[in-house]
Amino acid sequence: MERPLTDPKATSYRLFILCVSIVSLLVIGAMMLVPMEPETYRLMEFIDVVACVVFLSDFLRQLYKAESRWKYFYTWGWLDLVASIPSIDAFRWGRAVRLVRIAQMLRGVRSGRDLFKILGHYRRRSTAAVTALIAFLSITFGSMGILHFELGAEESNIRTAEDAFWWAWVTITTVGYGDYTPVTSGGRIIAMILMVVGVGLFSSLSGLIASWLLMPSSSSVEK
Repeated sequence: MERPLTDPKATSYRLFILCVSIVSLLVIGAMMLVPMEPETYRLMEFIDVVACVVFLSDFLRQLYKAESRWKYFYTWGWLDLVASIPSIDAFRWGRAVRLVRIAQMLRGVRSGRDLFKILGHYRRRSTAAVTALIAFLSITFGSMGILHFELGAEESNIRTAEDAFWWAWVTITTVGYGDYTPVTSGGRIIAMILMVVGVGLFSSLSGLIASWLLMPSSSSVEK
């Protein structure tokens, strides 16, 4: 059974899945409708696979928590499972069903003000989901942007989908191995944005872990 939307854990988690679903549908639409370089297309496919891993994890989570697993699978579960298959184009559009379903779950939040009030009041519980969402979106659009700017540059060594995704990953984690570096102005702007976002994300995670470690075990109310 789904938790009520006044539960901050349910709200933040559903928002995370909703945003991943929207990004996945945008990626699929671009792959099918927009002409693009082969490496850009491969990057889109890789991002879609990552989104499908998230969807499959969500399916397994809901199947495990369902009061009646057969009822869940018979009503929504099989659609959630189909939407987790990345390689078949006809199944990819099953993500649209996820959008409708999640939108129904979020109807309990009557306005954006109510939503942010819930997330703001329960900041600690919302931090993990919001951090994961920002990281996913940053790596997704960062890798797409860097490949767009660097693919045609003569001196650039970021030339494949794997190069772009790896570069975005190590940049947002602030590791910065230096094996792949942007040479274009647009690529360097993306790098600066990812580095700033990465510092903020890991600062938030550090604070979250510290609050969990310091929180009294008898505490039952979190604000």
